[in-house]
Amino acid sequence: MRHSQSFFTKVVMRGRASPPASRGSGPETDVKTLDALHIASAVMFQAVSGLTVPFITSHAAERDAAQAMGLIVIWVE
Repeated sequence: MRHSQSFFTKVVMRGRASPPASRGSGPETDVKTLDALHIASAVMFQAVSGLTVPFITSHAAERDAAQAMGLIVIWVE
């Protein structure tokens, strides 16, 4: 474990690091933890970068939750 620190890079974020206040804490959804992390990452990326990117998924629950969070979703069957 001593050498594991050399494999990681610390990233410092500056500026706004939260989604717009109009979204509040977001809707209640029933998604798995990893799906929630994917959605949260997309929301945070868009809030920080100012870019709008599509959220691509093949999971119905993740699709519904991403749409509820205001993301543009591309559904893959």
